[in-house]
Amino acid sequence: MNNTERPENGLGGLRSEASGSENIKRAKFKLPRPRRALDLIIGVQDIVRTHSQLKDWTLTSDLPKGAFTIKNDHIKTASCSGKATGREVELIATRKGAGIIPLITSHLLDMGLAHDVVEVEHHDLSVTAGQKVDIKSNPTARFKTNLDAVKEAATEFAEILTVHDNALKVAANSDFEDPDFTYAALMALADIALREREFGIKDTRQAYLAKQGFAYVSGSSNCTLNKHRKDYTVIHNGNPVIIAGHISKGVKARRLLRIYFAWLPESKSFLIGHVGEHLPTETHSH
Repeated sequence: MNNTERPENGLGGLRSEASGSENIKRAKFKLPRPRRALDLIIGVQDIVRTHSQLKDWTLTSDLPKGAFTIKNDHIKTASCSGKATGREVELIATRKGAGIIPLITSHLLDMGLAHDVVEVEHHDLSVTAGQKVDIKSNPTARFKTNLDAVKEAATEFAEILTVHDNALKVAANSDFEDPDFTYAALMALADIALREREFGIKDTRQAYLAKQGFAYVSGSSNCTLNKHRKDYTVIHNGNPVIIAGHISKGVKARRLLRIYFAWLPESKSFLIGHVGEHLPTETHSH
C-alpha cells in the first residue's frame, strides 16, 4: 500500500501503536521533502479553515521554528501542537484535543504531505501540547555563500516569496560573511506573508521583524527615490515595482547586507528585488 492509500479503519491510513486509539495523544510522520515546514503549516491552515469540526479551533504558527498550535476557542485544555524537524513531524495533543490528530493526519495524507504516519499513546509527555519548543541553532554554518542562501529560500518559499533575477544577480556578487542570516531573514518575510494570507499579524511588520531580531525599514525617502528611482525599481510581470522596504545588517564591507523587497497585495507575497550591498541614497552614491 502506498503512503496516500487509506484503509477503512477510521484512522485515515494510520498505524496505531496504542491499544485504544480514542486516547491518542501523539502522532509522528514524515514530510515528502526535507525542510518543508511551509507545506505542513499551509496544509494545517487549510483543514482548520475548511473542516466543519474545526470551526471552533484557532491556529497560530511559527514558520522559522517549523511549529504550530491549534487551540479550542471554548475548551482551554483542548489543544494540539506540531513541530517539523527536517522531514520528521511530531504532533502532540492534550487528552481533550486528541480527537483532532486523526483529522489532521488524514487531511495531510490526502494532500500527499504525510508519509509513514504512526499514532502512539503517551501518558507522560515530556512536552505538553501548546508549550513552545525552542530549536537550538546549529553552530555549523549551513550556507557557504549569499547566493546559496537566496536560492534555497527561493525554492523553499516559492509560494510566498518571489525572488527576482536581479536579487540572484546581486547575491552572486555579494561576499556577505553570514549567509545563514540571509536565509533566516528571508524565512522571516515568508512567515509574515504566510500569516498575512490566513490570519494577519497582530503587530506592524517592523515590530514583528524586530521580535525576530531583524532591523526593518518600511521604505526609503522621497528624495532618495526621486534621485535613484532606477536603482530601486525592478520589472515584475511587465510592470515596474519599487523595492524600497528593506532589512538591514551591518554598515561596511563583508558585514553589510541589505534585502530590498516589495509587498504584492494581489498575491499576498513578497517580491525580493535585491540581496547584497546598500543601494544608493540621497546622501550616498556608489
